[in-house]
Amino acid sequence: FFLLWMISGSQLPGGFSIGDQIESTKLYKLYEGSSTLGENLHIKTYSLAHKYSKISYQQESSNLTALKNLANGKASNVIQIVDHFTHADYGIVILPAYP
Repeated sequence: FFLLWMISGSQLPGGFSIGDQIESTKLYKLYEGSSTLGENLHIKTYSLAHKYSKISYQQESSNLTALKNLANGKASNVIQIVDHFTHADYGIVILPAYP
């Protein structure tokens, strides 16, 4: 938690910061540039407590799958991994990647 707090102010491409909780469609903006931190990023799902409908959930699932494929095929120091995607409550958070 302390490390996350220390680097939470660092800016990422697309105007995001580590610790931001955003929708998957916005993550594509991270690929408009390279990470100013010079380190890998990890994308993890989190609960949004029934914020979205089932249709939106299905769309988000598709978005995250596409995002994972994009991350795997993109040569960049911004590396994103969809850790898991289960349950009807969903969302994503940007975290620093640990070795």
